[in-house]
Amino acid sequence: MYYDDTSGCLRQPRIRYSSSFITFNLLMKLLLKYFFFFSFLAIASCTEKHPYGDALVKPEVILKNQTNFVNYWYTAMDLSGDFIGLDTFSKEMPKDLFLKQVASGDFLPVRLISDSSSMYYKLFKINPPVDNYISTMLQAIGMEAYKNFEWEGKPLPQINYTSLDGKKYDVNSVKGKIVVLDFWFIGCTSCVHEMPQLND
Repeated sequence: MYYDDTSGCLRQPRIRYSSSFITFNLLMKLLLKYFFFFSFLAIASCTEKHPYGDALVKPEVILKNQTNFVNYWYTAMDLSGDFIGLDTFSKEMPKDLFLKQVASGDFLPVRLISDSSSMYYKLFKINPPVDNYISTMLQAIGMEAYKNFEWEGKPLPQINYTSLDGKKYDVNSVKGKIVVLDFWFIGCTSCVHEMPQLND
């Protein structure tokens, strides 16, 4: 406010803005709008709900020693079953590519805690040094699972077996029937142990 001598009144000063000031002001408002919009999108994407959570067992614990690895392998790793494979960035990937990565011996398939009926495994890049036994076992496990995966959906090859009671089996005698082939050797105690349940 200022006093105008000519009229004897208090007057409000006129503020004159340059066009560059107005342009800058509009630009700042636009930038703030976009900032808040993209911040909202980022928060929304970060809070996206997945059907899986953290690792069932932390990779560092699994890779600590041979005993931990074998324990994890027997209790939580089933790469021959149905599962959804995730890369190191938690993006879904084809099962064959996932198994090839495991077969390289450079990645550990880490089972994730899931609130759905699906099983999820995420690749964890192994940083040396790691026990050579673990890398070798991962290669063998991955190659075996990949080989089994390649067989899925393919016709049974020619078979010609004779049972302990002398009954002969070939492709024609089992055609249209559900056939379970269990391969084992006499020194495998867990194979022998599961036979009564398998027979049932």
